[in-house]
Amino acid sequence: MAERELEGRVALVTDGVTVEEAHVRTAAASPMNRMLQPEEVAAMVAFLRAEGARGVTMEDIDVAMGSPW
Repeated sequence: MAERELEGRVALVTDGVTVEEAHVRTAAASPMNRMLQPEEVAAMVAFLRAEGARGVTMEDIDVAMGSPW
């Protein structure tokens, strides 16, 4: 049976899956079959901070590789 833990308002269910296995499963469910890397998020942040992006205002920009989550 799965063990439930509460962290704030988010319930996490663990069923014996390791963190590594959870990453593999998440990557497999992604449209690009991999996890988003911190450098990819950092690249978008760097772009948005650059002078050339000064016209980008009030936008929601998903850096999620096409994933709905």
